[in-house]
Amino acid sequence: LIMRGSNVRVIRDGIIVADTEIDTIRHLKDEVKEIKEGFECGIVLKGYSELVEGDQIEAYLSKSVERTEL
Repeated sequence: LIMRGSNVRVIRDGIIVADTEIDTIRHLKDEVKEIKEGFECGIVLKGYSELVEGDQIEAYLSKSVERTEL
């Protein structure tokens, strides 16, 4: 599952070349909030447009966790 607003890393030849977030996801001609595994889609990344064939997109969510005393 990939969701709009998720953070992504663009990995090329084992090196992270960009760390940004997903701006837009399109399935067929519709803009969608998320896309499930196995479906084709178009993805626009914020501030990065230099994808090349063979790049990997690794999506992740980051959230803050409040520190607790032990």
